[in-house]
Amino acid sequence: ASRGLVGVFRRAVFAYYVFAGGYGGRVKHSGGHPTGPFAWGLVGTVIIVILVVGYMISGGTEDSVSRFAMIMAGDPNEFGDTLAGLAGSLALLWIIVTAWHQSVELREQRRIIEEQKDEIAAQRIATQQMATALGTQARIYEDEMQARQEAKAKEEFRELLASLRTGFERAGEITWRVRSRRAADPEQVVDKAITLEAQVDRSKPIEDFLIDASFDLEALTNELFTAHEQHDSDDVYARPSRELRQVGYLTSVLDKLVRLYDRLSTSEQERYQRLRVSPMFFTYQKLIRSQVFAEDVT
Repeated sequence: ASRGLVGVFRRAVFAYYVFAGGYGGRVKHSGGHPTGPFAWGLVGTVIIVILVVGYMISGGTEDSVSRFAMIMAGDPNEFGDTLAGLAGSLALLWIIVTAWHQSVELREQRRIIEEQKDEIAAQRIATQQMATALGTQARIYEDEMQARQEAKAKEEFRELLASLRTGFERAGEITWRVRSRRAADPEQVVDKAITLEAQVDRSKPIEDFLIDASFDLEALTNELFTAHEQHDSDDVYARPSRELRQVGYLTSVLDKLVRLYDRLSTSEQERYQRLRVSPMFFTYQKLIRSQVFAEDVT
C-alpha cells in the first residue's frame, strides 16, 4: 500500500508539472518552477485524492479489510457521507483557488490600467509639445507674413508720399483769381491769384516739404473761405473746377494714404503722423466739398 501511495504521488507531481508548464501562459515561472492558482489547485486536488485513496485502501479494524470494502458493504448513507466529505474538501479548495485567481487577474488588470495611464499621460505630453511647436510655427509664419506686408506697405507709403509731393508741385492749375476793390479808389480793382501749389522750397527733403505743404493747404483754405464769405458779385470771378485732373489726382493719393495707415508698421505710423497726413486729408476734403469751386457742368 505504501509503495502504491508513493507511485500515485509521483504521478501527481508529474501531472502538476505537465499541467503547469502548458497552462496557456497563465502560470508564471519563478526560478524554473511553475506557479499559479490553478497549478496549486491541481496539486491540492491530487493531494486530497491521494489522501482519500490512501485512507480508503488502508486496512480497517476488522480482519484487515479495506475501508473502501467496508463502506461499500455498509449502509449507503455512509458511502454518501464519504463522497460528500470528498466533494466538500474539493469545493473548498477550488473556491480558494478561484478567489486567488481572481485576485491575480485584478492585480494584472490594475497593472495594465496603470501602464495605460502612463501611456495616456505620455501621449498628452507629446500632444501638448506638438501643439506648442505648431503654435510657435504659426507665430513665426504670422510674424514673417506681417513683416512682408509691412515691408510692402512701407514701399507703397514711400511711393505715395513721392506722388503727393509731385501733386502739390503741379497743382498750379488749381487757382482762384480774385478781384478786390480798394477802399480809397472804388473804381480801381486788384487781381489776386490764390493757388493750391505749395509755396515752399522744392529742394527741401520730402518730409519738410509735405509738412510745409500741409500748413500751406490750411492757410489757403482759410483764405478762400474768408474771401468767399466777404465777396460781392464782382469779388470772385474765376474759380477752378472740381473736374480738373490735379484735383482728382490729389484726392486719389490722399485717399490711398489714409487707407494704408492700418497696414503700416509702428515706426511708419509715427512718420505718417509727423507728416500730418490725416489733417492734410481732412482739410483737402473740406476744401473740395465747399462752394469755392466752380459749378461742374454735367
